[in-house]
Amino acid sequence: MRILIRTVGCLLLTCFSVIYAPRAQGSPENKGNPCIHYATVQRPDALRKLCVNAEAIQAVQRGQALPVGTTIRMVVYNPTGQHLLGRTSLRSKANDGWHYTEMVGVTTTHDSPACIACHSAVKDQDYMFTLPQLLAYAKTGQVQVVVCNRLGRRPCGAQGK
Repeated sequence: MRILIRTVGCLLLTCFSVIYAPRAQGSPENKGNPCIHYATVQRPDALRKLCVNAEAIQAVQRGQALPVGTTIRMVVYNPTGQHLLGRTSLRSKANDGWHYTEMVGVTTTHDSPACIACHSAVKDQDYMFTLPQLLAYAKTGQVQVVVCNRLGRRPCGAQGK
């Protein structure tokens, strides 16, 4: 029974990573819903990969604000990037602002007050901690890497401190 539970858990985690992990723009897993990897944030306890839909990158390249319909996905891996830790965050921009969804295992949380409060610190950056990296990606096409020495979800400063 224990082997069956472990096998089902691994299958669920595998499906979770295929559905929610950032994919290369042209990869087959991404057909119909491209998510373009624009930034990686390396922390001592996790590696976070962020991706965004193509329409958002095109708007930024034209010097426009992120449009309604922008979706940002953050997938969290172990520090080496080898194993999915089972936490994914999604942000979607709607007419009434950003909506936050976090999935940890099989638990989903919507519009957590903690997410909203934390992202309020970067209101001037359209509530995005990684807006500078998105802008740089839009100019260069190169995935931006940020090294942050903070654990957990504490925001990093400009120098990663």
